Amino acid sequence: MATLNLGAPTLKQNDVFQYTPSKPTLTSGANLAQQFGIDFDENAIFNKLRNATLSEYATKNQEFGNTENAFYQGMYQLGNTAADAIRRANASSIASGASKGVTQANILTSMLGMQGEGAKGATDLAKQRNLLKQQQAEAESKNVVDAMNASNLLKQDLMQNSLTKYGFDVQGNAAELQFYAALDAAAKEQWAAKYQADLARGAHWI
Repeated sequence: MATLNLGAPTLKQNDVFQYTPSKPTLTSGANLAQQFGIDFDENAIFNKLRNATLSEYATKNQEFGNTENAFYQGMYQLGNTAADAIRRANASSIASGASKGVTQANILTSMLGMQGEGAKGATDLAKQRNLLKQQQAEAESKNVVDAMNASNLLKQDLMQNSLTKYGFDVQGNAAELQFYAALDAAAKEQWAAKYQADLARGAHWI
C-alpha cells in the first residue's frame, strides 16, 4: 500500500483580508463654506447690508421729499389766494375809505399768520429732515458692526461644524477598523480551517 503526498499547504497573501484605513482630516471652514455656498466675508456682508440701507432710505427720502413739496406747494397756493384777495379789494369800487383800510388790515393779518405758520412748518420739516439724515448715518454705522458680528458668527459656526465633522470621521474610522479587523480575524479562521483540511487530505492513505 502506497501513500499520496500532495505536499504541505502554503499560506497565500490574499487568503487573509487586507485593509488600509483612511486617515481622518480636519476640513477647513472655507471649504465647508464653499461646499454649501456660505459667504462669510465681512466686506461682502457689509456691502449687502449697506445696499439694503441705501435702498430703504432712498425710499424714505423720496417720501419725505414728496411731503416737503406738498407743504411748499400748499404755502404757494395760499400766498396766491391772499394776493388775489388784495387785488380784488383794491379793485372794488365799493370798498373805500375806512372800510377799505380795515379790509386790507385783515388781509395783512391773515398773510402774517400764514407766514408764521409757514415758518413753523418749514422749521419742523427741517428738523425732520435732519432727523432722517441722522437715522441713516446711524444705520450705516450699525452696518459696520453688524457685518463684523455676522462674519464672526458664521466663522464660529463653520469652525464648530468642521470640528464636529472631524469627530464623526474619527468615530467612523474607528468603527471601520473594528469592522475590518473582525473580517480579517474571520478570514484567518477560515484559512486555518482550510489549512487543516488540506493537511488532512495530504496525509490520506490510499
